[in-house]
Amino acid sequence: MTSGQYQTGIDMMVQGIAKDGLSHPEDAKLHLGVAYLWAGKKADGIKMLKSVQGTDGTADLARYWMIQANRPLGK
Repeated sequence: MTSGQYQTGIDMMVQGIAKDGLSHPEDAKLHLGVAYLWAGKKADGIKMLKSVQGTDGTADLARYWMIQANRPLGK
């Protein structure tokens, strides 16, 4: 992701989440949602961020990312 290979990173994250058995699945969904935003796929990012649940702060972070994603550019 950080090398600009957004789709490769997204594909790897999706595969990892699909395998199940993650110790922190909500964290994985949060990171995937952010990855979609970085890749310019706002609708996918918002959809993924809306699916983040949990009481450990991940859902709060997802909401903050959605606020950021919906801000007008340049502000």
